[in-house]
Amino acid sequence: MDGKQKDTRYERWLARAAAAYDRMFCDKNQEELVTLTEREDVAVSLGKELAAFLLEEHVAADPTKAPAEACTTCCPKCGQAGSPAPQKAGKRGASLPERTVRTRAGDIDIQRERWKCARCRVVFFPLDVRLRLGTEGYSPVVMEKGVRQASKASSFVEASEDMRELAEVEISPTHLQRLSERVGGEWVELRDEDVEKFRQRRLERTYQEPPRGAAVVMLDGGRVQTRADDAGRGVSDPGWRESKVACCLTIDTKPYAVDPQPEPPAKFLEPTNAARLASEVKRRSRPAIERNDANRRTNQASKKKAGKKSKRRKRARKCPRVRTVVATMENSETFGWQVAAEVHRRGLDRAQRKACVCDGQGV
Repeated sequence: MDGKQKDTRYERWLARAAAAYDRMFCDKNQEELVTLTEREDVAVSLGKELAAFLLEEHVAADPTKAPAEACTTCCPKCGQAGSPAPQKAGKRGASLPERTVRTRAGDIDIQRERWKCARCRVVFFPLDVRLRLGTEGYSPVVMEKGVRQASKASSFVEASEDMRELAEVEISPTHLQRLSERVGGEWVELRDEDVEKFRQRRLERTYQEPPRGAAVVMLDGGRVQTRADDAGRGVSDPGWRESKVACCLTIDTKPYAVDPQPEPPAKFLEPTNAARLASEVKRRSRPAIERNDANRRTNQASKKKAGKKSKRRKRARKCPRVRTVVATMENSETFGWQVAAEVHRRGLDRAQRKACVCDGQGV
């Protein structure tokens, strides 16, 4: 980059910064900036505009935008050097193909050259590969936030509303569903590849050193409500299916020469408490609406009870160091291979102290 281009960009940056300062502190705008929320909204908006300018200009200065050598343009599929492809003009008369990417700072426009791979017969953009952009018009961070929220919310509509209110990013529910399904499919492929490598004794360990502390694997099954796949909108053929989950974690614990808890806790031995716990487990298997109604009645009844609450002895909380989860609705044999591959990948089998907690079902 020559000094002239740098000076031009710097001048444009100073002009934008000065305009932002004037919009914030100009006398004629002070009547609209009274409450803290009003001032915060304007300041955040101005900050995003300046951040989007910096981001867009920094990407435009990347040498991968128009590579000079073929050795710097590797095909994302085979890794071989590509060759220039015919360029298609972008929007607003741009000389290179253009795309819009939604980032945390707002939408930015990116121009870059097209290249092709004769071996794979595909067209790709070296700058997109360098920036780790997918086919969707979202930055990797926005993609991560959207997929994470879609997996935690009760519906894609709720996830879309959460993204708009919490992250200030607009992604439609339908698009969130497509993103989640695509990313989830990629994770499934990676998991299955690891399992196949483990069965062939070729899976490498992520951690070279044995884990410190204790390694614990907890396995259990559950029930989840499902519906028919590829049945369009709405709920078709609803039903319950069994899910299998394994929690693999390492924790910092103190070793004991003797069992610190040789007998079950007292609440499991007292018939009344045991019956109550069993009823709670049974209630969790009901639909969500019934569970909410039951919890509401229980809370109302507990509030009516008078008397002092009994003081409970606080137990030392064991914080996990690293925790990963394996879950599937496949059969027990497939689930067993998946758990074994995860244990091998993390090296939990090499821990000095190990524990497996399950209900006896063979996996």
